Amino acid sequence: MGEAIGIEDALSRILRDYREMIPVGTSSLKNMMDDAFRDEKGEVFGMEDIRFQSLFYDKVINDPTIQKYPPLLRTSKDYVQALMRCVEDRHEELHEELIYHYLDLLNRMKSSAGLPSQMAAAMKEDGISAVDCYKTYQMEGEAKEDLYTIGYATTFNSVGMTTWEAGFLLAEYALDHKEQFRGKRILELGSGLGITCAVICRHLHPLQYIASDYTHTIIRNLHRNLIINDVDVGEENFGEEEWAEEGKYFFGVDEDDVKRSILVKSLDWGQISRKTLEQHSALYSPVECIVAADVLYDPDLTELFLTVLGFFFELPGERVAYVAQTMRNPSTMRHFEEKAKELSMHVEVVATEAQVGRRFRYQPTTDLAIFLIIRRDATRET
Repeated sequence: MGEAIGIEDALSRILRDYREMIPVGTSSLKNMMDDAFRDEKGEVFGMEDIRFQSLFYDKVINDPTIQKYPPLLRTSKDYVQALMRCVEDRHEELHEELIYHYLDLLNRMKSSAGLPSQMAAAMKEDGISAVDCYKTYQMEGEAKEDLYTIGYATTFNSVGMTTWEAGFLLAEYALDHKEQFRGKRILELGSGLGITCAVICRHLHPLQYIASDYTHTIIRNLHRNLIINDVDVGEENFGEEEWAEEGKYFFGVDEDDVKRSILVKSLDWGQISRKTLEQHSALYSPVECIVAADVLYDPDLTELFLTVLGFFFELPGERVAYVAQTMRNPSTMRHFEEKAKELSMHVEVVATEAQVGRRFRYQPTTDLAIFLIIRRDATRET
């Protein structure tokens, strides 16, 4: 054992990993198993000690955020099991409450066996009841504990049910360049789980923020995630009867939308045209800034995104777009640049991952960047 680690610091690191559902094999819990810990009295002990187990149970397992927004049952089981094995391998006594909690997790996992298909059916039915776990991300640099909780449905296979690194980067870029987003009217295309929207709305207070995506499932989960994160998105205004009507399915614009500062809308890119945007110009013409994260991963989708962006650029007024993207496929990115040029758009990289202030934990990569897109005939202040 090296120098003893403060127990509060150790538990804080473990809790952060647990909230974010970091696999236990790469977690702080696993990495600190051979370390010593010091409590506020100066006493030093190992992870197998009953004092560590008790604090783990009180501070991690019973963390208020974890209790309200729990991670996946399997993740909970893995963390508790890892600590119990550490204790047993060193022939020490197991904390009684930890044993009961582990048995409860096993029973809950057993009782939910075969449930995924039922959960998937429920997800299809109402869009949110199949949310089976939460990840809570901690953002650094703005507040002591600035948390963002995102509900997931692991049984629903969709890019809109995944938090991508580009979404974090876009939020961080906005915080680094507050003047470009604060007090603006912003439209986000492909909001997914809502992390970018939540960060910008909570910290930069845009004049209006329209978060959008496509399917009923993703839209309802997006709306719910924003409410969880104290974003004043208002009551759900896309009931079952509205989704059955084609026009409202794709836009659902009414007089109240124009007045609201934060709202969630369904936008089917395949149905957007000059005509449909003109019909709803009261909501979309005032938009000054369009943002999107990780929407350029497929050539067909890339072309569709740029076509839609072109329609928005044709509305009265000037606007810019910021796209955060992980550049996975060189041919797709070449197609992006060629199509943008064809549509008379100017594209430039304004920041890479290394140039943005890091506030969230995600895998660093040299292939992550922020693109600025403007109409070629538009001017931009520098």
